[in-house]
Amino acid sequence: MGAGYSRGSLRYLTRVREGCHFALKQEMIGDVGQAEQEEPGTPAVLRDRAAAVLHGNDAGSWTKASPHLYPHQWSWDSAFNAIGWAHLDVRRAMAELEELFAAQWSTGMVPHIVFRAGPDEPYFPGPEWWDCAIAPAAPALPVQTTGICQPPVHALALQRIWQLTPEAQRPEIRARLQALYPRLVRWHRYLATQRDPEGSGLVTVYHPWEGTDNSPRWDRALARIEAAKPGPYTRLDTSQVGDPSQRPTDWDYDRYLWLVGLLRKYRYDDAQIYRQYPFLIKDVFFSAVLVAANTALLDLAGVAGASDGDRGQLAFWLDRGREGLARCFAGWTVAARGWRAASTLNPASASTTTSAPGSKSGCGRSRVSRRSSRGPQMPASALPRCACSTPGTSAATRGCDGACCRARARPSRRSSRTTTGVARSGRSSTGCCGTR
Repeated sequence: MGAGYSRGSLRYLTRVREGCHFALKQEMIGDVGQAEQEEPGTPAVLRDRAAAVLHGNDAGSWTKASPHLYPHQWSWDSAFNAIGWAHLDVRRAMAELEELFAAQWSTGMVPHIVFRAGPDEPYFPGPEWWDCAIAPAAPALPVQTTGICQPPVHALALQRIWQLTPEAQRPEIRARLQALYPRLVRWHRYLATQRDPEGSGLVTVYHPWEGTDNSPRWDRALARIEAAKPGPYTRLDTSQVGDPSQRPTDWDYDRYLWLVGLLRKYRYDDAQIYRQYPFLIKDVFFSAVLVAANTALLDLAGVAGASDGDRGQLAFWLDRGREGLARCFAGWTVAARGWRAASTLNPASASTTTSAPGSKSGCGRSRVSRRSSRGPQMPASALPRCACSTPGTSAATRGCDGACCRARARPSRRSSRTTTGVARSGRSSTGCCGTR
C-alpha cells in the first residue's frame, strides 16, 4: 500500500479486489466449458479455483461475501457475484439479485446488508445495532437489514446476465428480468430523488460504509465531526483476521457507529436526515456508478418492456448525472490536474484543503466546521470551482458559481487522530466538488 493510506483502507482495497476478482477473471478467461486438464497457474485452473470459492460461499439463493468476516448478503457484492454466477448458471445469477431485491425498502432503497446467515454467524454491527424495525420504510420482519445502501451496480450485473444468457434459456430469463426491472427503476428513483433533493445529478452518501467503506478518502470528513461515544460495543472483526492492525481503528469505529446511531435516531427518514444529519457528502464515485447503471437499464428497456414513462425518467436521470459529474470537474486547470481539491463555500470559513495526486475524487457535501487543512496545498486560484446551479439554494451559500450542497456547522476535532482537543467551532460551510 502506498503512503497516505490508513490501516482501514486495506479492508476496502481487499473487499473490492475480492468482490470483483471472480467476475473479472471470468470476463477475461471466458466460458467455463474449456479444457479441464491444465497446468497449475493456467487460466483454466484459476477459473476452476475461482468457481470453487463461489460455490463454497453459496448459500442457496445468495452468496456470502466472506465465509467468516462477512457472512451475510452484501448489496454490491451480490451484484459482482451475480456476474460470476452468470458464467456458470444464469438462473443462479438471477436468483442472487432477486433475493437481494426481496429486501428492498418501500422507498426503493436497497440496503447494504441483508442479515441472512442467522444467529450462528455472529457479525457486528448486527441487526440489533441497526434496529431498522423502527423505520416505517423497512421490510417487515423476519427480514432484517441495515439502513444505508451501496453503489447501484446491480443494473450492470443484470445487463451482463442477459448478455451471457444462452438462447435456449432466454424466454425464462427474460420473464424474470421483466419482473425484476421495475424494482431497479424504483432503486434508481430513490437515489435520484431522496439522495439528491437538490437535483444536482450527484448522489449524497450518509456513511463511509456506503460503498468505499473504510477507505482513507473519508478520513478528513470524519475528523471534522465531533462524535460522542456511541455506547459500549464489542468488535468481532479484529479477532477474525490475522493482523488486527489492518482493520479500522477504534477511532474509526467510534465515528462509524455514532453515525449509525444518529440514523437510527432519525428512523432512517431521508427528509429528517437531510435536515439534521452531520455527514452528507456528494460522492463522485457513487454518482458515476449511477450514471453507468442508468445506461444499463436503458439498454435493457426493450427486453424488459419498460414503459415510456420509465424510459423517459431514466434518460433524464442519465443526462442530469452526466451534467453533474461534468460540473464537478469544470474549471480544473493544468496546475490542479490530478489533485482532488476541497473548497468551502462560505467566505467566512475560507480554508481550503487538497489531497496529494492520485487520491480518489469525491464531490463533497458535509456539515463540518472550519479547520486547518492537512496535506499539500495549492493556490486558491488553481482550485476547481463548482458550477452547480441548485434551485432553492440561498444566496448565503452561493460561494462559487452555484452551490451543489449546503451545510451546517458542527464542532470538529483537529485533523490528527491522536489529538483529543476540540477545534474551534466553525460557521456554516459547504463542501464543493472534490471535498471529502
